[in-house]
Amino acid sequence: GSGDRGTPTIETIPPEVIAARTPDDIPSESYDDIVARQLREAAQSEEDPLIRDRLWDEYRNYMGLKKR
Repeated sequence: GSGDRGTPTIETIPPEVIAARTPDDIPSESYDDIVARQLREAAQSEEDPLIRDRLWDEYRNYMGLKKR
């Protein structure tokens, strides 16, 4: 184990929470490469909404998406 039991990981977060933390303009993860997948998982597992928004902005920038 990593010893970071207090920090949620993408595997321990319920699907409905992941869905709630994923903006509507984010496409299916089937288009993600390794970097995009890491950004997506970091955003979905982030508890702080401000940091989560910044991670999604980084994801959008990396993927060439426009924010709605």
